[in-house]
Amino acid sequence: ELWSLFDFLMKGHLGRYGTFTSVFESSIMAGNSDASQKLGRRIKPFLMRRKKEDVAADLPPKIIIPEWVNLTDEQRDLYAGMQDQVKKITSALQRGDNVNYTTTILPVITKLKQICDHPALVTGKMTPIMERSEKFDAAIEKIEDIIDNDEKVIVFSHFLGMLSLIENVMIEKGISYIRIDGSTNKRQELIDEFNQGKAKVAILSLMAASYGINLTAANHVIHVDRWWNPAVENQATDRVHRIGQNKTVFVYHLIVEGTLEEKIDRLLERKRNMADQIVNAAVSGESKWSRDDLMEILKPLD
Repeated sequence: ELWSLFDFLMKGHLGRYGTFTSVFESSIMAGNSDASQKLGRRIKPFLMRRKKEDVAADLPPKIIIPEWVNLTDEQRDLYAGMQDQVKKITSALQRGDNVNYTTTILPVITKLKQICDHPALVTGKMTPIMERSEKFDAAIEKIEDIIDNDEKVIVFSHFLGMLSLIENVMIEKGISYIRIDGSTNKRQELIDEFNQGKAKVAILSLMAASYGINLTAANHVIHVDRWWNPAVENQATDRVHRIGQNKTVFVYHLIVEGTLEEKIDRLLERKRNMADQIVNAAVSGESKWSRDDLMEILKPLD
């Protein structure tokens, strides 16, 4: 992602992608701190970073809580049924075959993630909703507990079908809510309605509501599924954890144990640590351009 940005803005500054991978990416992923420092120095003159704690020192803490659940029998059967496709893709990749990510890999990953969320997203069987997914039931139970404590909650998913299932339960239980996704009109009216106390729950599409929204009336955030980029999740959480928030913010990640979600969680943590290493190296020291900085950015990679 970093290479793509610089390739667009300053083509050649980080070299060809193959060079970037061998010089930086592979070494950093292997835990080489020298490579992180070197990359940090190379991007330092072009990086401006202002952290929230620098401009909002009194911002309350943010506590991230992983919530681990298991597959139900129905989910386990569906998940197992996908393994033949997974094995074919894995074998093709191991052989070095040219496997199209968009048409071959992504649909399988998407379906596995949907199974982890709720079987209805794959089977189309919409009733009953409850007691078919431990994750879904845990999300609803968490929502009810938060409301019982007279607090508000934001629920994020990148599957519109999952938003609809949660919405159906909110209607059945008579819980006031708003929903914002890519098709929502008059978003600000819904935001105002939530912040003014006319709704207890906000059900949001991760990609449609990850920026430009202020929902500080809530202090609980539930991510029912994980996105590949930790920065996108952080932006979504920051709809709540931002200037104007005066309560501790609790962030719940619902993860199905023993599935690709567990692997995604580890991947996100690794990416977050890697990003922190590089950015910390880039912003450390004086902000002015030093001789070493200039020498580093002028040094060819290829």
